[in-house]
Amino acid sequence: MRVEYSTFIRLELFITIPILLISCLMVTDHQDVHITGAEFGFATPVSYRQLLGCVTEGVVIVYPPRTTAEGSDEGCEFSIAYEKRLARTLIEDPEWCEYFEYRGVDAEEFVSNGV
Repeated sequence: MRVEYSTFIRLELFITIPILLISCLMVTDHQDVHITGAEFGFATPVSYRQLLGCVTEGVVIVYPPRTTAEGSDEGCEFSIAYEKRLARTLIEDPEWCEYFEYRGVDAEEFVSNGV
């Protein structure tokens, strides 16, 4: 398989991204359905997650801010599939903490013990 270093993908936002390796970018046609704007009569969702059957290391999912209220310092949420044994190193990294706030584990891979 030949890798084309000059290949570009034009996204809907008109951002051009150079592709270095075919496997380094995941693109989906998932449309924004404004789940958090739905009114169920008793509550409004603050977020939703697309459930996956497994955790694939190296995948980063970007969610929009939970609120766009005036004065809010909330930004996009990132769900990062990362090696468990290295997580503490990242969470406690001073440079990382300057830009990101750790808010917990979103999912964990279930490993069967053969039973």
